[in-house]
Order: sequence, then C-alpha cells, then structure tokens
Amino acid sequence: MIHAPAVTPDATSAPSPVPTDPSRRLDWRRLRGPVAAVALLALTLGAVGTALGTVIAGRLADDPTTALLALLATCVVGAALFDTAGQVVWAGVVDRAEGKLRGDLLSAALHQPLATLTEQAVGEVLDRVDDDTHAVGTLVRRQLWGAGRTLVGVLPMWVVAGVTWWPAWILFPALAALAALLVRPMLGEIARRKVIEEAAWTDHAAAFEESVAARNDLRTSLGQPFAIRRLAQRSAEVHRRFRDVVTVEAKMLRRAGLVLAALLAGVAVAGTAFASSGGLPVDRLVTLFLVTAMFVGQVDNLIHHLPDIQEGLGAITRIRQMLSVVPEPAGGASVPDPRSGSSCATCTSRTPRARSPCRA
Repeated sequence: MIHAPAVTPDATSAPSPVPTDPSRRLDWRRLRGPVAAVALLALTLGAVGTALGTVIAGRLADDPTTALLALLATCVVGAALFDTAGQVVWAGVVDRAEGKLRGDLLSAALHQPLATLTEQAVGEVLDRVDDDTHAVGTLVRRQLWGAGRTLVGVLPMWVVAGVTWWPAWILFPALAALAALLVRPMLGEIARRKVIEEAAWTDHAAAFEESVAARNDLRTSLGQPFAIRRLAQRSAEVHRRFRDVVTVEAKMLRRAGLVLAALLAGVAVAGTAFASSGGLPVDRLVTLFLVTAMFVGQVDNLIHHLPDIQEGLGAITRIRQMLSVVPEPAGGASVPDPRSGSSCATCTSRTPRARSPCRA
C-alpha cells in the first residue's frame, strides 16, 4: 500500500475558500439522511441498555429471581442487537458515501490544471483516490463509530455510577481528564513521526516504481543490484520510522492504561471497604464495579484508536486539498465565422477579403 506524506498547514499560506459545489466538499453532509439517523438512534439505545444492565445485574446478585434474570437478558441481548444492527446500517451509509467520494475525487483529480498535475509525484492521484478514500471510510466506519459508542455510553455509565456511589460524580471525570492530559502531549509527537513514516513509505514506493519503469535499462546496464540495494534501504527506513511511531504509541497507551487501571482498582478497594462496614449494599457494589469496568474499557478503547483517528484526519486533509484545487476551465471561445466582417475585437478593419493575417 502506498502512503503519501501528510500535508501540514502552512502558517503563511492563505486558507483555501470553502467550495460551493457539494461534490467538492468533504464534511458530515455526505452522511446525513434518515438511515444514518436510525443507526445513531440504535447506537444510543444500545449504550443505554448496557448501562441499565449493570443496575439489574447488581440487584440480581443481591436477590436472584427469574424476572430479574429475564430483564437482564433483555437489556444485555437487546443492547448487543441494537449496537450490531446500528453498526451494519452505519457501514452501509459509509460505504455509499465512500463510493460517491471516490467518484467525486477522481473527477476532481482529472480536471486539475496541467500545472498542478506536473507538480504531483508519481502515483499521487491513485494514492488519493484509492488509499486516502479507503482510510477515510475506515475512519468513519470503525473509529468514529467506536468513539461515538464511547461518548454516548459514558454519560449513562457516569449517571449510574454517581447514583450508586456519590464520589463517582467527581472521580470519573477527574481521572478521565487526567488520562487526557497525559495522552495529549504525545499526540503531537505521534503526528510528527507519522508524517515522517508516510514520507518514507512514499520514497519506498517511488523507488519501486522507478525500478519497474526502468527495468529494461537496468537489465542492459547490469544495474539490477543497485535497484535492489536501493529498495532494501528504503524498506529498512520504513521499518525504522514505523518503530519510532509504535514506541511513542506504546508509551502513551501505558500511561493511559495505568491511570484507568488505578481508577478500577481504587473503586474496587473502596467499594469493598464500604460494603464491609455496611455503608454500601451488595447490589450497589456489584453495579459500581461493573459500570466502572465498562467505563474504563470504553475510555481505554477510545485511546487505543487515537493514532488511527489521526491517520484518518490526515487523509481527510489531503483529500480536501485536492478537492479545493480550481479545475481546468472547460469550453472556450467560439470559433469565429469566416464570413463575418471581423474575427476579433482588436482587428476591426479586417474585411472578409483581406489577405493579411490578424496580428492582434
């Protein structure tokens, strides 16, 4: 797969105007519609059902009855069905939008001015149309759906935890903000190293394509060892850059995971202590532990997807830059009628029988 380097905005360049043509815009309007609203409604119902399932599970642990067991199964299974159905519907909406975007981007790429096309690297148009659109589709289909599940599900979980144990009203947002503060400084470093990695991928692809295009010359001049060595060097550089990115990502995940694990362990120890002293019933202890574990899992899942979200946002930036390029003017001036008295506005004295060429 060919990766193009992410383009960083230049502070000295003026911002490009927002295109008025809908086919040259890349925003949320490509996804709007009643089907997308149904998918988001299913996502919300699934998140609320999961949060309610923790309350029922706590009561079931204290007083197990058939009615509570049936209600728990309804909430858990119903939430899973709503989430799965919503994700399938959402994937269909995104697939149709991705196909439309691919067509609009191809049309915009083919209508670029020749001066712009000559400045583009080999395979860049194919990379935009194929790889970047796939990256954007994956971002919206998977990462944004997971982020939406986290953002929608965290609110009812927080409410359930706060009602169950009042310190959770303060503890949950405080530790979530602490995790965000620990993660945020590393996102810039990940983005910087990601740009270098994608540039290394582009150099690797260019070396491979040049070797393929010059295969006859390399065969006759015995330059095959040189091409293989150059491609191996580019491959080693790609692996080094990828290792640099993974190192920072692993450090970020360790920091965030430590904070979230501390939240889960602290709630478990404190809840057990309160339950032992009689200050917290067993059903509330079970509910608190379940909702805390789900909260930690959702936030940790979102943090794991942050590097992928950054990569998708870079693809969106590159696609928007190509869509914002002013297309080559279509049409042109009409062919003058040779029977007319004048062929242009400058040479008004020319007659149909004049033999001297117009020098306007």
